[in-house]
Amino acid sequence: MTLRLMPSEGHLAISTPSSEHVFEIAHPNGLGSICPGYSLRVLEASNVHLLLQMICMKFEYKPDRYAMSVTCYLYDQPTGMMREIRKARAAGKDDRLPITEPRPTLKHIAGGCQFDWSGVYPDNARRERTAIQNRFTRQRSGDELILVCSNVAPGATAEPGDQSACEGADLERVDN
Repeated sequence: MTLRLMPSEGHLAISTPSSEHVFEIAHPNGLGSICPGYSLRVLEASNVHLLLQMICMKFEYKPDRYAMSVTCYLYDQPTGMMREIRKARAAGKDDRLPITEPRPTLKHIAGGCQFDWSGVYPDNARRERTAIQNRFTRQRSGDELILVCSNVAPGATAEPGDQSACEGADLERVDN
């Protein structure tokens, strides 16, 4: 896979020999955004997926109002979908960048992957552990192959497709 960042459009293109998918990941040139400056890095990659981390640097968007965040995205090549799977934010002038430990990872399963993470979000003053167990599987929806998130944590409902702990939504794909 090849990644091409196009900050002037706010786009990220992900190409393989057989496809190219372009996603809107930010505002063009950062204009009108609380995330005008960001970095993007690949945490994990395989021939069918990417786990990306986008770091929005601290930005004073109004007098004495700050924003910064760390967001993880899952890109699935067979479905051509990218989904936000975890986000941590901070808003104080003296707050540290909200990078969570341990670093997120994915486990390959039949027809998709599973995201298991347990840790303490940096903005959690009580230092309580949070656990996320989400399964992302490829399913047919009419003529399309889509990526479906299900909460598989202990205590989640037994209903297929329980999305109660599935953060974020799919990123908008842009026609190229």
